[in-house]
Amino acid sequence: MVQENPRCAVRFSERSWKRIPSLMIAVFFLSGSVSWGQGETYKAPIPKPSGQQPPAKEAEKSAAPAAPAKKADSLDYEFELKKINSLISVNDRNADAFFNRGWLYEYKGDLQLAEKDYSRAIELDKKNKDAYYNRGLLCIKMKKYEEAIKDFSEVVKLDPSASDALCNRGSAQLQMGRIDLALADFEAGLKMKPGDPDLLYNRGLAFLAKGNKAKATEDFNKAAQAGHPKAKEQVKAPAPKS
Repeated sequence: MVQENPRCAVRFSERSWKRIPSLMIAVFFLSGSVSWGQGETYKAPIPKPSGQQPPAKEAEKSAAPAAPAKKADSLDYEFELKKINSLISVNDRNADAFFNRGWLYEYKGDLQLAEKDYSRAIELDKKNKDAYYNRGLLCIKMKKYEEAIKDFSEVVKLDPSASDALCNRGSAQLQMGRIDLALADFEAGLKMKPGDPDLLYNRGLAFLAKGNKAKATEDFNKAAQAGHPKAKEQVKAPAPKS
């Protein structure tokens, strides 16, 4: 049994923002639990956020500087949704509008509607890596790990340097019990971002699942030194009694 406490953040499309500048985007967190048919208890891998910050609203020419984007608790959901619905009613082939509406639905907790809109955005723009990425995180939230793996694979195909997608795909592989595939993803990500605490922590979990406690401890220590909270907990945890 794995107790899952993922730290997920959706990706933001700067292009989408330019087309729908009033949509105030924010980061939010997901959580849940999952059964995993291993004989021991492990902390769940943490899906890695994109690292992108919400882009600020573009200031119009000769106008005062734009105010910073609203936080999640001040987002006028109904107002923003109404605006996007109006855009879609005029042009139902606007991939960016579907992408942003999908984000709004996910923010509100309407996961099925969010998935549908991310999928529509992908249908209209096969190279929309942000839509694949967000839908992949959504699939992790919904425990659709196979679908998540496919989406993160598309992100990597479109952007071979997408270490965050590798981190998330490895997390999904580990949830499916595919330890070697998970390790391959974590190690590929670490080649791009050596010392990344999320990748180190997740690789430590994979080593632990594989029975290699020495390597797992080494990765947990490195991640803890980099400030990873879950790794710190792992390092402080007492050794199991023999």
